[in-house]
Amino acid sequence: MKIDKSGQHIFQQGHEMIYFGKYDFGTEHIPYQELDIVYKRKHPKDRVMASAIIALDFNDGEYVKKAGKYEFVEMNDANDITSNQYVLTKMGNSNIMKGILTTYPALITDEIIEKAKKIISQIEMDFMFKVLGDDMNDFEQSINQFLTTSEFDSSQLGVCAYLPTYFTREEDKRTIAERGEKSKHFGDIGDKFDLELDIISAKFIASPQFGNPGYMVNAFTQDNNRVSFFTIKDEIGEGVGKTVKVNAKVKSHGNCWSDVSTKETKLNYVKLN
Repeated sequence: MKIDKSGQHIFQQGHEMIYFGKYDFGTEHIPYQELDIVYKRKHPKDRVMASAIIALDFNDGEYVKKAGKYEFVEMNDANDITSNQYVLTKMGNSNIMKGILTTYPALITDEIIEKAKKIISQIEMDFMFKVLGDDMNDFEQSINQFLTTSEFDSSQLGVCAYLPTYFTREEDKRTIAERGEKSKHFGDIGDKFDLELDIISAKFIASPQFGNPGYMVNAFTQDNNRVSFFTIKDEIGEGVGKTVKVNAKVKSHGNCWSDVSTKETKLNYVKLN
């Protein structure tokens, strides 16, 4: 069963909300005497991972920590007077997972189970080498503990809630590294180019050393050449994952700071075409 997104979220004062006017991940609807039994029930690892994938979908692809995300929202009171209220607008992914596993298990389809198994399998492969290296940090140790555990109750979902996001980021890193192997320097200093760039990252810098606030951008050309540049253009800086057409000059040639084996061409005077 897919998530029914046809309704609107219902925001409530306090720490509760109802997703799409239908999915209530709170505990009020569970009889008090059953709470302990429900939350201590064990769930297989692939279903737990599947619930994490679905939770990410409920939060529009955003991983939200357990405390949830709060924002100001216009709400009407009993007298139909509108005011801004600071309310919960996204629940923590781990709390959504609890609700999926206990109240909405039909959302866990065979298709999502297969996705979950793929994520688990890939992370297991990655961690084979980390375990052998014996130099894992605390977070990596917690992931390894998840991988070596077969069943989980509702108090053990925290690490898994982040794993779909972790998996996507690691996949992106692999894709960038593989594409970076083909990167070459291009042009002479001062040469102008019309370029079509795939934006892979952009970091906002509020207080740069010179000039106005802006974005430090990393991208690939369509020839798989890595470039970096600074820009004040929101259309570029907020375009991670998108392709933009620009005109720019070659500033210098060097290597990526995150991977010195990847050749990088630095650009300046970057303008949208």
